[in-house]
Amino acid sequence: MNKIFFTILSLIFVSTASDSNAQEILANKRFQVSFYCLLSIQEKMDCSTFERSFFDNNSGLISQVLDAREADLQVRITNQSRPGNLTRYYIRIKPSDRFEANTLDLPPMDFNNTTDGTLIMSAIEARIRVGFAAFQEIEKSSVGVAGDITISTKSAVSTDPNKPTPGGNPGNWYIEAGTSGTGTTQGQVQSSSLAGSVVVDYFDPKGKFRFQVSPSYSQRVQTIPNATGVDRGSVTNPRIYLKGIYSVSKRWSFALIGLAAGSRGSNLDSYRTVSTGVEYALVPYRTNETQQLMFRIGPEFTVANLEKANERGNLQEQVFAGFAQIAYVNQFIQDRVVFNASAKALTYPGLGAGAYNIYSGSLSINVRATKALVFSGGATFSQQKKSLTYPAAVDYSNPAQVLFITGAAGVNYSYNFGVKLIFGAASKKASDQRWN
Repeated sequence: MNKIFFTILSLIFVSTASDSNAQEILANKRFQVSFYCLLSIQEKMDCSTFERSFFDNNSGLISQVLDAREADLQVRITNQSRPGNLTRYYIRIKPSDRFEANTLDLPPMDFNNTTDGTLIMSAIEARIRVGFAAFQEIEKSSVGVAGDITISTKSAVSTDPNKPTPGGNPGNWYIEAGTSGTGTTQGQVQSSSLAGSVVVDYFDPKGKFRFQVSPSYSQRVQTIPNATGVDRGSVTNPRIYLKGIYSVSKRWSFALIGLAAGSRGSNLDSYRTVSTGVEYALVPYRTNETQQLMFRIGPEFTVANLEKANERGNLQEQVFAGFAQIAYVNQFIQDRVVFNASAKALTYPGLGAGAYNIYSGSLSINVRATKALVFSGGATFSQQKKSLTYPAAVDYSNPAQVLFITGAAGVNYSYNFGVKLIFGAASKKASDQRWN
């Protein structure tokens, strides 16, 4: 058999077909199969019952082995709760080395929680047979010259009254409205803030393209010691953030990101940043993965307008930079608790040997208490030897210059907390961590 390379996720075409096609393909082949079932919600479908029924009903096509290392195909079934009183079932079939093929993730199936368990088991069983038939086709070398394979599946029917309609599909977008508070310490300087933001995210139905727009407004109050006590002032930060993402495969995606913001009251009066880059996901982007690890790299261009000249003597900086970032995501409870951690290096090749480099990191956690209510918290830190936005001279006795401390060199850190309301595809927001 010629060696076959194919990537199942990007080459599945879902159409409506009867299960008899799969039965016919499998008629002349018996696979050794191991079975692993891990369901978080078992009221409607019990793993042990389904396992016995599955192998009894398909005894002429497959035989069960307990040791996965001896199996031709390893079947794994998991599920998760979804908004709208739904449960989503995931089916993964991992082949042995003899197939020289990748793991197959069949299209997930959504069922209303009122659906009879027997109907759920029957539909999942039929879809697994379709996957088995695909591997039979691989062994028969009946796939195309590019290694592509067409998989026909019977659609799962949901009786959910909130099921998205073609005219207005809430499964492809979400709106997040939130408020947050932050606290920052930079040496003896302390600040606190309150912020409000709105995020609108759109996902195309195939999961390739994602677009996000996020306007926000915040006000920060800051104090700094002086000879007689403290000076106090405030900074307002209107900003708008735009992000477009396109995935060329399950591991590679590109992004174009724009940010326009003001920082009125500090030395950094306004700034605009445009960046682009490529992301490689070591753990591919899929809705049923609980952990992801991403590497990102790309260029960035920033225009910063200052109130007072920085140490370079400039009131405006126009600089190119390059960034490299690693990001980790763990959904401790799928669609419910999401932990993010990242580390980033930003370097300015035209400004000397790394004097203005910025090294930063962040940690955050989002806990979805209900379908729409999310609690969030996080912390960030950064380190830089020199600052492009800090003024050359600061008169700490002058309250008007108190807030010029913003952007000082050294090690800075901050923390935040907030409450958010999410409407729409909350589960996609949790699972799609590309460029987050």
